[in-house]
Amino acid sequence: MNKPYNQRELDMKFEQIHLTMEEKHLENKETLREILAETKNTNGRVTALENWRWYMLGGLTILGIIIVPVVLTIINKSF
Repeated sequence: MNKPYNQRELDMKFEQIHLTMEEKHLENKETLREILAETKNTNGRVTALENWRWYMLGGLTILGIIIVPVVLTIINKSF
C-alpha cells in the first residue's frame, strides 16, 4: 500500500511545483513580449502595404477617368 506523505515531503513537492510554475510564467512573459514586438513590426508593414494598395487604386481610377475619355475622343476623330 501507499504510505501517506509527511508534511516535509508535501512542502518539498509544493515548492517544486511552485518553482516550476514561476519558471513557466517567466517563459510565457518573455514569449509574450517577443510576440508583441513581432506583431507591432508586422502591423507596420501591413499598414504600409494597405496604403500602397489604396494609392495605386486611386491613381489608376484617376488615370482611367482622364485617359479613357481622351482615347475615345481620339478614336472617334480618326473614324
